[in-house]
Amino acid sequence: MMGHPAPMKGDEIALALEAKSRQPFREVLARILDAEPTPEAMREFAKKSPDRWAQAIAIFGRLGGFNDKLEVESSVVLDVSRMSDAELQVRLEKLREPIEAAPSDQSK
Repeated sequence: MMGHPAPMKGDEIALALEAKSRQPFREVLARILDAEPTPEAMREFAKKSPDRWAQAIAIFGRLGGFNDKLEVESSVVLDVSRMSDAELQVRLEKLREPIEAAPSDQSK
């Protein structure tokens, strides 16, 4: 079994949260996942409280990257509020390159 991520300190947590990082939550999530119930306990929980079971499935599904609109494989957070116009223009051009290079399907 893998070890838990190193705990973050107060200032590190504050900086990570300000940057909208998920890192502060990883240690807690690792501990929760490490304490998972047995399959039998999960079946009993589902039988006893099907509404709470469905809610738990929805929560863990979202944590796994799924939502009702699309499947999310990864996410990128970029704080553009502090970027200059020139930096934004460079980023935009880099994003447009693969789209413009892709062949267009005019036959449909």
